[in-house]
Order: sequence, then C-alpha cells, then structure tokens
Amino acid sequence: MAESWEAVHLRGQQTIGMWTTFAPDFVLASLTLAQHTADVAEILTRVNDRDVQQATVALAAAARDDNYNFIRDLNTRAAQVIDGLLDVEDDLHTVLDDVYAADLYTQEGNLTRARRLIDLWARLNAARAALTPALPPLLIGTVAGADLQAAVTRHTDLLQTLDSERHELSQRRSRLSAHVRQVDRNNKRLYAVWSGNFPVGTPEHEALRLIDTEEGTTPPTALEIDALTQTGLSVAITYVAGSPRRPDHRPLRGRPDREPEDRRGELGRGGGGGGEDGCGDVTARPPAVAEHTTTQRERRGGIGMLGARKRLWTCERRDRTWSRWAWRLAGSALCPLLLSACGGGVAPPAPPLIAPRVSAGALQIG
Repeated sequence: MAESWEAVHLRGQQTIGMWTTFAPDFVLASLTLAQHTADVAEILTRVNDRDVQQATVALAAAARDDNYNFIRDLNTRAAQVIDGLLDVEDDLHTVLDDVYAADLYTQEGNLTRARRLIDLWARLNAARAALTPALPPLLIGTVAGADLQAAVTRHTDLLQTLDSERHELSQRRSRLSAHVRQVDRNNKRLYAVWSGNFPVGTPEHEALRLIDTEEGTTPPTALEIDALTQTGLSVAITYVAGSPRRPDHRPLRGRPDREPEDRRGELGRGGGGGGEDGCGDVTARPPAVAEHTTTQRERRGGIGMLGARKRLWTCERRDRTWSRWAWRLAGSALCPLLLSACGGGVAPPAPPLIAPRVSAGALQIG
C-alpha cells in the first residue's frame, strides 16, 4: 500500500521539472528552485531514517523476546531437575514450593519465579559443595545459575532500550510527517501562483498539465435495483446482473397494522369519534388497530401507548354501563306486555326507574 509521502514526492519532482524547464528564475516569496529541490530530496532521507529506526526497534524487540523466552524455559526445566535431585525430606523443598507458586503466565510472574529459582539454585550448589566428595555446581544442559542471574538482570536493560528506541521512532515519524506537509504546501502554493502569473495559452501555463492534481475521492459504484419483493415485515432486494452486491433483505420501517397519520383515529381525539373525552366507536375497528392507534401529539407529549390504552379501557367501561341501563329499560317496558299476554290481567304501571327522593322528616314507620 502506497504511503502518503509518495504522492507528495512525485508532485514535488514534477514541479521541479516544470520549474527548471520553463522559468528557473521564478521565485515564490522566499522559496527558490534550489531550496524546493533540496526539500523534495530530503523526503527520501527522512524516510530512510525512519525505516532504519523501525529495523532497530524490531531488533530490540527480538532481543527482549529471546531473553524472556530463555528465562521462561529455564524456569520450567531447572525446577523439574532440582525437584528430582532433592531427597524427600530435604529442607529445600520449602524453597522449591515457593518457586512453583509463582505464576508462569505473566511476565512479572516469570521474573519472580526466576529470582526465587536463583536463590534455590545457589543453596543447592552450596549443599553439593559441602558433600564428601564435593559435587560440582548444577548445570541445566550447559546453563549455570549465573547465566539465569545475568538474563534476569539484562531483561530490565532490554526493556529500557526497547522503550527508548520506540520513542526515537515516534520522533522520526513526526519529523517526516511535518516535512512532507511542508513540501505539499509549497507544491500547492507554487501551482496556484504559477497558474495566475502566466496567461492561459502560454507554454508556461500549459506546463501545469505535467503535474498530477488531486481529483478527490472516487464516488462509489451505483447499485441498480432490479426488483423489490415484500415478504411479511421485510423487503427482498434483488440487484441487476453484474452488481457487486448480493440479494439481501431489509426490515420495514412501519407497522402494517398502523393507520396512516392523515386519518383521524378515534382514540385520544376529542370530538373525533363523537364521544366525550375522545371515546368513540372503538368496537367498530379491530382491537389491534384500536389499541395501537395514538396521535403524534400524544406521542410527543409523553402519553403514548399507556394513555391510549387507558382511554380505551375508560370507553369500554362506559359502554358496559350504558348496556346495563339499556337492558333495564327494555325489561321494564316488556314486563307488562308479557303479563297481559299470559292472562294475568292488566299489569300495574311500571315503577319509575329512579325512586323519588323522601326527606328524613316525612318518613313514617307504621
């Protein structure tokens, strides 16, 4: 993948070629042809410095990893060898238990285990030297305890070296980016001043064609849709042949059971359904539509579905109350007719639906 400095360096070389060929004495404020030539060439120098530092960082990281892997490998092998050499009742088993207790899955745990292993290794060498005849210091392959001690000491220096090299790499990258931006600005300044200084049609102005200019981001390829097929709550999209996109499905944004916003619903609209408090003929619509129909004003005001359901419950309760009264009225009117039809004579007049009010003083008990 091309880096950003490559395009700037290429335009700088093209600018230098145009400048040298058509107007070498042309000066842009304090910028001369020689200075711009040196700035363009310095890009490659700074890129090389950055690449060298990247290699230095990679070597420092490799040295750290090699040293750490040596410590981690020796932590396991040396502990196993010492465990096999110790007698069952040897007091050094207590120190060996502390070695095994250190965590091998973290860097700090491995360094802690290595320090404890160095102490155990030194005690074991002292015990071997006190035997008769004396035994030589323990070697794990060709590695002695002093080698492990040197690796643990060296690890701290390797970490510091790697951190310093990474900091230097960051500085060189910053200096390269700043220099590239400066050259890019000079390229664009010279292009603008050159195009305005020389009239259109002159060889100097036509020489601007030799410089690559940025055309902007290439627009994405348009996707032509071949067909839309609705399936339930989703739409299947099929693109024309040769399109980079495969057929996919998109969910519908609306609800199929929602009424359009331009229709007047009966819930929550005073006077819309002919009833008081917005109660209209909610039984004339399906329950799902009646329950889920809310106005945009109610949704903005925070009433939402809860307010709609509350109004629906109030309207249904009122409808049930009026239904009971309607049955009572019908019964009081039909009872005399039924009695006369059965031969019971003329029925007494029906009592009033609402009993007259009687004051407490006029009430007599015989």
